[in-house]
Amino acid sequence: GDRIVITEAIFFAEGRAELMPSATPVLEAVLGVVAQHPEIPYFLVEGHTNTNGSDTFNLRLSDARAFAVMSWLGDHGVPRDRMLSKGFGESRPLVPVEEPDAEAVNRRVEFRVLKVEDIPRDARRLAVPADVGGR
Repeated sequence: GDRIVITEAIFFAEGRAELMPSATPVLEAVLGVVAQHPEIPYFLVEGHTNTNGSDTFNLRLSDARAFAVMSWLGDHGVPRDRMLSKGFGESRPLVPVEEPDAEAVNRRVEFRVLKVEDIPRDARRLAVPADVGGR
């Protein structure tokens, strides 16, 4: 489909983009999926937050966390030209904020499979893909 689905959470230090050691097995699982599917041209690492903090802080935090995940994957063998990252802050909750588990559920990282024409203009890259002028 259009997602790389993970069932475990990727944990970060509170209010920061520092990956916790407990994130390693989850990220290694993502590495395995990406390695098994070389036909995936690009994927977007999406960062999302809950509503704790200001909109501006949450947008910056989600962007930094998505970039941290993308950087980790690049450092561990995922071709850098296949990945992009983008933070969405609190703008795309999975559940309403009134739900008892909203804080935990809405704070997440997702992986979306992309085609060239679907790449968001404001997504961040570790490397420019060869088919759009990179080397």
